[in-house]
Amino acid sequence: VFLLLLPPLHPFLLISDSFVAMSAFTGYIVDDLNLPENSTVDMIAQEAERVCGMTLDQLKAQYPSSAKYVDSFCLGTVYIQTILEYGYGFGAPGSDATVTFKGTIDNTEVGWALGMLLNEIHYMSWEIQQSCSNDNSKVSKRYRDATIALAALASILLCTIVWLCYKANSRQSSNYSRELMAEG
Repeated sequence: VFLLLLPPLHPFLLISDSFVAMSAFTGYIVDDLNLPENSTVDMIAQEAERVCGMTLDQLKAQYPSSAKYVDSFCLGTVYIQTILEYGYGFGAPGSDATVTFKGTIDNTEVGWALGMLLNEIHYMSWEIQQSCSNDNSKVSKRYRDATIALAALASILLCTIVWLCYKANSRQSSNYSRELMAEG
């Protein structure tokens, strides 16, 4: 029943590619379970079966550095194996896609925020290329004109604020000078 509720999310992406898993995936697989960074779905499934067959005391003894998280090892490992296999299609027949579990790449920490940014930049450039390749020159020109108008308006507003602050400051300093002259 569970498998019927989980259709493949992106089967077209996983014909032949390399992917990097991060965040909780790396935490469970590499950091907590001490599996290698290039673990296969089968390796994760075997580990899930082993971990789910252990008692809580056995888990705490086996993984002392992760003792406060061992109560979720079974659920987390089964979830990761299920989402990789049935959600994303890793290990599917005809696919040689690989996944590597990484916390850092070239000394840069990877996480969901960086991944989301890269994903958005990738799709944004595709949308820009698409809009330029079609006959959307009117839309592109309107967008450019609106951007220039907003930039000009923001510049005028900034100059006005700076000028008002300067005037207010010069009034205060001239009032202060008058007070000093009146006292002297």
